[in-house]
Amino acid sequence: MVSLKRIIKEEYVKLLKEINYSHDEDIDYNQFDREDELKGEMFNDFLYHNTPDFTKHVPWTVIPFPRLKKIWEDYMTYGSIRDTRGLEMIEEIMINNTSKVSIFTNLAGHTQWGDEEAFNENIGYWVNEQLNCLFTNKKVDISQLEIPYENPKKGFVQKKPVPDPEPCNTTIHPFVQTFYNDNYDEDITKEKFYELLFEEMKGRFFDYYQNDPEGKLGGFISDYGLKPLEELLVQLLRASSPEEKLLIIDRMLNVVHQRSDIADWFVEGGSHALAQLSSSPAESTKSLTESNKPVNLEAIAKQSVVKIGETYDKNDFIGNCIEISTDIANKLNKLGIKAIPMRIIDATSVEYGTVETNHAYVFLPDTNKIIDTQLWQLKGKPDNLQNRKTVFSYNEYNKIVSLREVEPI
Repeated sequence: MVSLKRIIKEEYVKLLKEINYSHDEDIDYNQFDREDELKGEMFNDFLYHNTPDFTKHVPWTVIPFPRLKKIWEDYMTYGSIRDTRGLEMIEEIMINNTSKVSIFTNLAGHTQWGDEEAFNENIGYWVNEQLNCLFTNKKVDISQLEIPYENPKKGFVQKKPVPDPEPCNTTIHPFVQTFYNDNYDEDITKEKFYELLFEEMKGRFFDYYQNDPEGKLGGFISDYGLKPLEELLVQLLRASSPEEKLLIIDRMLNVVHQRSDIADWFVEGGSHALAQLSSSPAESTKSLTESNKPVNLEAIAKQSVVKIGETYDKNDFIGNCIEISTDIANKLNKLGIKAIPMRIIDATSVEYGTVETNHAYVFLPDTNKIIDTQLWQLKGKPDNLQNRKTVFSYNEYNKIVSLREVEPI
């Protein structure tokens, strides 16, 4: 029989395939194993490192906001990540916390498969260990006779042997002993008490992650915010450069910022802190004169590429250049830089001699510069975003694409 864990693992990878990130299944399986390990660690913490009455709250780590803000502002100023160790720490927290929310949402039965097997493997095992010490079978002299009370007319019969008891490999937890005393009944069986104790421990495990005694966190179940977070997590696990990781993390934080009830699960200060981040250089509406900081055009352009995404098919080169160029222009205009998204009506590729139409770029009239994030379309296949040149002088750009007729978008 195939185990439920195996079925869930296969369904997990199938889900990732549905969102078109199936080109590296090893990453998907590794993430499933990571979540399985995290799940085991949390059950272990609850069962073996808890308070005497099992009222501990799940340990939880969030991103220190000042460090996040400094890394983001450095990136917008210099176009690179200087605090790579800080980014690695932030990445680890985003992966772990998204994974934990996924685990708890599954355990609470808010998904199509749930995870009852995890309760049986962890809480069920612990309860059995306790009951092996609490309920000890006494040896029976089978040479003795007894009257079968269910049928006294049958007369004396030989006593039936009692199976050897399962070994007691632990000590009885004071909580279990008290719970047994409170629920004692002379007719209670080991099987019946197992059901009572199992349900009690299961309920306390729900409290372990749902009820924060200090009222700061808790819940850790999301029916709406989890799916977009998991989709972005798939991208984060496949990202290679620090810059690409930061921009994906920014999109994940935008998700939790929109769902203010879960922002506290990821960042120190929650939505209030993220509101400050949204007014940092990445989204600032201040003019260049007011902010007195240089703007990294290359970084802003590549941020839009990661945010919107670019697609490629050998028979249909689609780069989302119109959407990306519009997004770049909007950001630059908020920063006080005049930027116009433009559409090419008629132009020619200087190198290939091909006619280019309906391609988009951003024109900066004050500096006579052009931002084009997707010149790879001339060749037909995307190149590495980190190394891609996206900002050109007007003359430089016309040596690549000879513009004849354009119009604002």
